[in-house]
Amino acid sequence: MCGIFGFSLNRPVRESDLMLGRCGTELLKHRGPDGSGEWAEAARGIYLGHRRLAVIDTSPANAQPMTSGPFVVSFNGEIYNFKELRDELAPHGRNFATSGDTEVLLKAWAEWGEGAIDRFDGMFAFALYDGARLHLVSDPFGEKPLYYAVTGEGVYFASEAQPLIQLLGLEFAPRGSEILAVMMLGFVPAPGTGFSNLFTLPPATHVVIEAGKIVSERRYWEPPRAKPQRGPLRPLSEKELDRIHEDLLVSLRRRVRSDVPLGLFLSAGVDSATVAAMVAKDLKLGLEAFTVSFPDAADESAGAARIASFLGLQHRIVDSREDDTWRQAPLRLAGLFGVPNDNLTAISVHQMSSLARSRMTVALSGIGGDELFYGYNKYAFLYRHRRLYQFLPPLLNLARPLDPLLRGFEPWRKACSLFRGDAAWRFLALKNNGLGALLDRIPDARNWARTLFSGDAELAYLARDFDTRVTLPGSYISAVDRGSMRASLEVRTPFLSRRLFETIADFDQRTFMAFGQKQALRRILYRYVPRSVLQDVKQGFVFPAQRYLAAQPDAPPEVEGIPGNVRAEIWRDRRDARYRMLAIRLCMLETFAKAAPHAGRHAAPARAAV
Repeated sequence: MCGIFGFSLNRPVRESDLMLGRCGTELLKHRGPDGSGEWAEAARGIYLGHRRLAVIDTSPANAQPMTSGPFVVSFNGEIYNFKELRDELAPHGRNFATSGDTEVLLKAWAEWGEGAIDRFDGMFAFALYDGARLHLVSDPFGEKPLYYAVTGEGVYFASEAQPLIQLLGLEFAPRGSEILAVMMLGFVPAPGTGFSNLFTLPPATHVVIEAGKIVSERRYWEPPRAKPQRGPLRPLSEKELDRIHEDLLVSLRRRVRSDVPLGLFLSAGVDSATVAAMVAKDLKLGLEAFTVSFPDAADESAGAARIASFLGLQHRIVDSREDDTWRQAPLRLAGLFGVPNDNLTAISVHQMSSLARSRMTVALSGIGGDELFYGYNKYAFLYRHRRLYQFLPPLLNLARPLDPLLRGFEPWRKACSLFRGDAAWRFLALKNNGLGALLDRIPDARNWARTLFSGDAELAYLARDFDTRVTLPGSYISAVDRGSMRASLEVRTPFLSRRLFETIADFDQRTFMAFGQKQALRRILYRYVPRSVLQDVKQGFVFPAQRYLAAQPDAPPEVEGIPGNVRAEIWRDRRDARYRMLAIRLCMLETFAKAAPHAGRHAAPARAAV
């Protein structure tokens, strides 16, 4: 786990470029406090910088950038199945001087070329130079970030956005579609960022750069889309459940490989409880567990303590009142993400990671379980009301002439907000607490929403597919990565496994919702923990945004592209839980707009799609 910075220029590297590269690498020191390195091929315009967080083979021999023959790599992340790959490579005459995964990555690329990517089980973002071309590669779920800037002199990349924004003087100039994305989703989906010429490498993507120019881009894997089935409905058999259980255990065994202290993040929910139970019972590891408590909000600390006690795990509760980060929430978010993102969980994760870092370098997390097992409340709601979502929207669209008569009738307004419009709009209305009528007053909102979904499946499946492809990497994963890595702590999640997602896709998707929320995973957990130990409703690490909003002045934030009457309503009702995150998004956009620098000398026209 590390931080990487580098570039491919359309000219030779100068001394000033080396200085910029070193500065960019140093700005990532929090991601890799254990060492730094650089490599350059000046004549070909290549520079690779690296900050190291030593986790596997902590010896100097495993430092980066690492070379092997013509190949050089700067690598952020972990190849969890590196031991298995090393065994595969040995019969091909590949010898190893280290016991780490970076050398395995290089030797795998030397043996199989870009086909090696599909053999990796891991979280990674790496830059690999093969003597002629630079390869940028992201992991299947976007666990490890990689940003890149396209300029008139070449392509620059970094593990975080801030070094590129700061050193290249990139301008915060969001397009209308990006402002809509922030207001409705809370973030800008990849590859956008809201900054001119700055892009996020999407999950499972391989980009090739030659002489400072992107020459190819491909998606090497997609999470399997749900295939709703018809016919008799039955729960998973014990044999089918055993298959999921075994795949999860394989994933977990690989993700506890570490040469440094390991712990886990524990909530009262099914996901992290399952990870904790398997760690304690199957792997016999007595790890320390950490939980954040929110005494004035959704607090899971008591439930987490009960689970930890049953499993015999050491447990520490972090009281969110121990600091006052809530006073500057949008600024803290901007500082952690570098680009617009409303996920306040990043602040909580950073708080917990800062405390945990003195006792561990790696932590396990349950992130991804909700997407894998249809765990979010919205999926259950959409499945339960699937007939309404099928038949009511056309009727409500036909009944628009009745709107003036029934506008003051709250059930009518709520029904129109949740059920009127196409599938993407109905999803956005539900995601934003039924405030579809308010969002509809933002110009071009519906046209933008139509770009989110494709396919004719039921909305519950479309929503889950969208969250897996877009929301998971864009919001949930990035919040955990930015919060934890700011404290130099690596977080791993056993649920984010290609094999697991492909296994789940083999079954009738209805079974994951029809028999109770996240029932398949609960049945696995009940093999370890009795039901009486578990909390009924998962609440999550919910940062108390109301603390911040209650202390703000009455004047709404100024955000270009959002009508004044919309901003006024959101701000007036910001203490209402339904409006809370919309208010945070307004504050965040205003924060970025006020802090935006002018474009620097490196800026160039936005890149065309490859």
